[in-house]
Amino acid sequence: MHDHKKTILIGCGTGRCGTVSLSRLVNSGEGAVCTHERRPLLPWVLDEDLLLERIRYFEGSDSTLVGDVAYFHLPYLERLLEALPEARVICLERDRKEVIESFLWWTNWQNRWQDHDGIEWVKNPVWDLTYPKFDMALSKSEAIGEYWDHYHAQIRALAEGHPGRVRIFEIEALNSREGQDRIFDFLGVQEARRKHPHQNRHNTRKATTRPASKEEAFEWMCRVSTVAKAVASATAPGGTLILVDDQMFGDLVGSGRTVLPFLERNGEYWGPPEDDDTAISELQRLRKSGADFIAFGWPTFWWLDHYGKFHDHLRATYECVLRTEHVVIFSLGKLQP
Repeated sequence: MHDHKKTILIGCGTGRCGTVSLSRLVNSGEGAVCTHERRPLLPWVLDEDLLLERIRYFEGSDSTLVGDVAYFHLPYLERLLEALPEARVICLERDRKEVIESFLWWTNWQNRWQDHDGIEWVKNPVWDLTYPKFDMALSKSEAIGEYWDHYHAQIRALAEGHPGRVRIFEIEALNSREGQDRIFDFLGVQEARRKHPHQNRHNTRKATTRPASKEEAFEWMCRVSTVAKAVASATAPGGTLILVDDQMFGDLVGSGRTVLPFLERNGEYWGPPEDDDTAISELQRLRKSGADFIAFGWPTFWWLDHYGKFHDHLRATYECVLRTEHVVIFSLGKLQP
């Protein structure tokens, strides 16, 4: 990486195409900080205030390479490239049919590509706003296909207009050292600062559980809404909440609060802890850095059994301010007497 200047990476891709793995590849390098879908999320209809926030974030970073990878960057790229002369754009591309099939599985009973009344599909008030709509499509599958077509037509036009600053990589580039090096070369990362983490083929996250029917999906959203209301009543607005949810709630819980995943690295979810001692150490680190509460949603209640020593530490050290069938919340500022 060139020591005399900062490199800014703006990553993108339709989603279900390896964006998580790209962020982790870049983030593994010395001196680099690269997040995935950094909050606040960007709505597909360009928001001037959030655009300026994103510009300030990139400009204000002290890292020699700072980046964020998210599908919703596409409508903002032209303006970001104009405002940030040092920025480079990487777009990941995956086979059209594979993306459609993966999205159909991933979104299950949600439809983020067409406006709907919430009867056939479950509305998601957060994520629905971050995708474009293709209401003339005859089905959800067709709408996702139109999304893929629109996305790659836009990024190819952008690459032609900004040669040397915008590059498209096939997802397979993430699965080999040669491909990873081509990404590092594009970003100007020196060989001594590169790391080559092993990537799982196809590089797409999988959730442990998905609603199996529309009825289950509606029930799921109702339970998440219950958790969100409980968190709002038991925690202070403007505070910092550690949310243990196995990435199942997205941004539906913790509105008005800074929400951290657990485990956490640069604001990103880093998977479950290796053992109790790791969990305790990470909790203490986040508490010292300002975390006020830790909440466990029902999908992660298994943690409280599996990490028994960690659970004992929570109960012995902090006050449990709420315990229901859907959520357990500890106040990290209220120590047990």
